[in-house]
Amino acid sequence: MPVRARLWSRLLAPLLIATVAGGCVVADPSSPSGVAPSRVPTTAPSPSPIPSASPLPVAGGAYLAIGDSVTFGIGVSQPRRAGFVAILSDRLVTVDPAITETRVFAVPGETAAGFLDRRLDDVLLAIEELGPRTELVTIGLGANELLRIRRDPACEVDPGGEGCASAVAAATSEAASALDGVVGGVQAALEAEGSDARVLVLAYYNPDVEPAAATTVVGTDGIVSCDPSDANPGLDDRI
Repeated sequence: MPVRARLWSRLLAPLLIATVAGGCVVADPSSPSGVAPSRVPTTAPSPSPIPSASPLPVAGGAYLAIGDSVTFGIGVSQPRRAGFVAILSDRLVTVDPAITETRVFAVPGETAAGFLDRRLDDVLLAIEELGPRTELVTIGLGANELLRIRRDPACEVDPGGEGCASAVAAATSEAASALDGVVGGVQAALEAEGSDARVLVLAYYNPDVEPAAATTVVGTDGIVSCDPSDANPGLDDRI
């Protein structure tokens, strides 16, 4: 198994946002030095050999972090250093081949539908620019559709009632459908550019103990599964 494949599980385990950019150092060869020829040489001086420039180092791979406030780093005192994207980026430099560049496309409060409509094009342009250098993409979207359900009148009046359950189901479907669009767009762009990057979709924690919030994340059965017979799946089930 390639070294990179063996490292993924270890490197991605601490996933829990910031931007860390790596770069390459370009060699700057010294100019050749020599003795100046006499003013009236009897023969043409032989030119001094000019050392060839060192080949430019190949740029490392790239990581694209797509998401909302979790990916952005809200809630972390120093997101650019202590967010999950920053922590992951530091570790990715150690894989072989190294992933040396991170680009963050994350907006606090953004919904999956909003990202699909307003921001996906920026990601697709980056993939086109990076080409096969893109090695990893993480996507964390959909929670903000569901968090807004807590302010739905039906859920404020009766979080466990049928009206709230209907609103939760509609929001979950909207988030999952938009997330499908984001993932599909990213995958198509990667394929077009010859990249075999891994695309990881992040699941969400339960933000509070209210029934509506729990249902949106894990569904009415209270567990995360991939069971297609589940009549009321949560967002994590859909992911």
